[in-house]
Amino acid sequence: MEDRTVSGPLNSVTAFLKSLNVTDGLEIAWYHDTGSRDQLEESLKGNMYHMFITIVSIRHESGSDVVYAGSSGAGLFRLSDWLDTVLSYSWKGALIELQTDDQVEQVLTLLQSRKNQAKQSIWFKLKVSSTDGESNTPVDFENFAEKVAVLYPDAQVSVEWVSDSCCEEGYNKTVVRQMWTRLQRLSQPINIVASAKVVDNSWSNLKWLLDRSTNTTMTVTTGANSEACPSFDLLNVRNDFIKTRIFFDIGQGGCLSEFKKLAHTAGSALHHFDVDLDASRITWGHGVNSQEKLKKALRKGVMFLEADILLRGQGTDTQTDIPVMAHDPPATDSDITLSEWLDIVAQTDRGMKLDFKSIESVIPSLRILNSKRELLHQPVWLNSDVLLGPNTNKVPVNATAFLQAVNEYFPEATLSLGWTTGWTNTAADVGYSEEMVRAMNDLCQTLSQPVTFPVRAAAAKRSWCQLQWLVEQSHRYSITVWSGSQDVMQQDEMNYVRRHSQKSKVYFDVPGHLMPDV
Repeated sequence: MEDRTVSGPLNSVTAFLKSLNVTDGLEIAWYHDTGSRDQLEESLKGNMYHMFITIVSIRHESGSDVVYAGSSGAGLFRLSDWLDTVLSYSWKGALIELQTDDQVEQVLTLLQSRKNQAKQSIWFKLKVSSTDGESNTPVDFENFAEKVAVLYPDAQVSVEWVSDSCCEEGYNKTVVRQMWTRLQRLSQPINIVASAKVVDNSWSNLKWLLDRSTNTTMTVTTGANSEACPSFDLLNVRNDFIKTRIFFDIGQGGCLSEFKKLAHTAGSALHHFDVDLDASRITWGHGVNSQEKLKKALRKGVMFLEADILLRGQGTDTQTDIPVMAHDPPATDSDITLSEWLDIVAQTDRGMKLDFKSIESVIPSLRILNSKRELLHQPVWLNSDVLLGPNTNKVPVNATAFLQAVNEYFPEATLSLGWTTGWTNTAADVGYSEEMVRAMNDLCQTLSQPVTFPVRAAAAKRSWCQLQWLVEQSHRYSITVWSGSQDVMQQDEMNYVRRHSQKSKVYFDVPGHLMPDV
């Protein structure tokens, strides 16, 4: 069996993940209610390479100072015996939920006596109020902080707000900052427990909290109600942060399975390709609309394959309902259908950017995509120009019809929604107006999916004030800068965009000589 022990203390996020042999917080599984011998044995069975955190509550029996594992009625299973069992599985973590003040020293002393046995990460979980002196806090936080520093400093500490009363509508700025004031007293890595139902609308505040320290993580939980599974809310939070620092305790059933599938096809390309949240590192293959071009792009090793879709014979008397990979007419056919293209690309890790030039091909294509859903384990972007943009009168694809089709047949994707544009390389050219970006935000603000906005590179710098406003309207938004083959522009324009944006928010699909070098 592979040796997963980590030399030195396990009180860092890096060491914790290494001990579980995972590189993504979504890979961690969480098992609750392991407070009886039967429950614990059941959770420890099976594939020894399947990593998880074993969670146990503890209690005292009336008239006894012995600490027992499990909630009331779970049976007399001493915590010392529970620990001895779990600590023999060095590749599986343990989380102990502290319920009352009088448990703190006993539990810490038990662990201290087994310090040489513990080769895995040990977490303590407790409820904490965001302000000092709150009377309904079951464990005195200051007392715990002092004792854990002395008796078991290698622990990690998981905290959740003492009640949902503070946070039913979300974790506001005041509550979050008060919590951080208290947590600064700990020298151990901190894990924040946040409710899945409000994590998305509280994300700016929670992200601020996570940014206080690289040793702070977050566990998003559905609690006892694992049926409540706001998958897109969870996805949009995950997409906007480091994947090793957000965990998901959302049950082992349908919710987790649904979320993992969503995280493949609508998840961040930056996570998928491990590019350190730097969107400029994503590489592109264009017009991959034939068997030969597909083979060439796969050999070349680009990360994203961009391809155009038309119906075979589109616009002719022989039009069919079979989607093929082809650009605008006069091309009306191809030597590869969408179905064949998907079968090949699905066997790779390459991202897919499917470009729809007309509404006619959308529903037939999305039906095929839906039929192959189980094959897809990479980012899928659905691109169309749905609003009128600068320097053109070209009619866009009907936005309402496009979005209705996506939401009906394949909502589990990133939406790439752009404007029709033109460019003449003359003084008559203008950029994206405030009216244009506001119309796009109005269209997208009620969507669930992540959205990237394709922006013509030649117009980007002169429109950056408007575009920056747009991308700041939601953490779901990003920009993909692309260049027309005849557009005249300079690398300095791309450097300007790079300097004035977050590196995770702007993709650059431009020739090498235009790529930003800052």
